[in-house]
Amino acid sequence: MSEEWKVGKENAQPTGSTASSTDWAHLHHLGTSLEQPANPPVTSPIPEGIKGLIATPEVYGGDPEACEGFIIQCELFFGYQPWLTDHTKVSFVISRLTGKAHKWCAALVTSASSLMNDYPEIIQELRTVFNHTRQGRFCGQALLHLRQDIKPPAKYTMEFHTLAAGTGWNEPALINAFLGGLQAELALSRKLPL
Repeated sequence: MSEEWKVGKENAQPTGSTASSTDWAHLHHLGTSLEQPANPPVTSPIPEGIKGLIATPEVYGGDPEACEGFIIQCELFFGYQPWLTDHTKVSFVISRLTGKAHKWCAALVTSASSLMNDYPEIIQELRTVFNHTRQGRFCGQALLHLRQDIKPPAKYTMEFHTLAAGTGWNEPALINAFLGGLQAELALSRKLPL
């Protein structure tokens, strides 16, 4: 039984065929099911106004001055792709690491590591190891030397909070530094709010 087939994506069917329309429908279904993946990826469309505005994060080599910027770029990049799993995000971050940052991560993350599935934790580890900027050290040193002297309390408080924002210090350390810089009478009375 020889049959000629018209071949085309939409109309592959035998000409002069003895095949029934049911057979054809079955073949057509099989053909289309083979062309499409079983589980197509679920993606949310990125709004047209945003496409092209969010760049892929630059590679990061371990420079403390660039650490927070790299993390912010990753957060922005992933913010428009909420369907990504933690494993996918961690894999992407690792793919953007070079130099000492890559060596650190390779030593930290093995194929069996739970960190491979914990994006917030890998970001926290990255901050702990690499986010020690000179600005943070400068702010801490300036904060330790900041004194109210003859400044009004409001001006001292504003300067203190401006420097404190760059230190990364915890609350007890900030309270002690704040009280240490106040005029003696105010520090003893502790009547100023932080």
